[in-house]
Amino acid sequence: MPREITILSPRPLSDVEVLQAATDAIPEVGVRRIQPGALLQFAASSGDEAEIVLTMEQPSYLRAPEEIERLHPGTVLPAAMLEAMVQAAIDPATSQAVWIDATAPATPLGLVGAGICERLAAAAGGVCIVQDGR
Repeated sequence: MPREITILSPRPLSDVEVLQAATDAIPEVGVRRIQPGALLQFAASSGDEAEIVLTMEQPSYLRAPEEIERLHPGTVLPAAMLEAMVQAAIDPATSQAVWIDATAPATPLGLVGAGICERLAAAAGGVCIVQDGR
């Protein structure tokens, strides 16, 4: 089973932020878009081959903040994310908070993929939830 990862961010993340987080984790990371931008895959060299360390889906705007508690009970949210959830509850159509699902393999290199997600969440004032799949 892969590691299932959720990034909750109070705002959308730019391509620059995503690439910065990836290169901070793996300086020579490989990145490709799949299904016309629906997915991003990140790869690292593993001997003579490249190994996928993370597959990240397109972000979705957080329109139902109660889903966080339902799907990830007990998650501690930073102040910026709490503020974004209040905005989403008041006016879901104008909320900038995003939910990003990702998967990383349950291998040592998969931990690098989880690290990319943790860097992204921290940079945006959000939170990264990693479910190990075991």
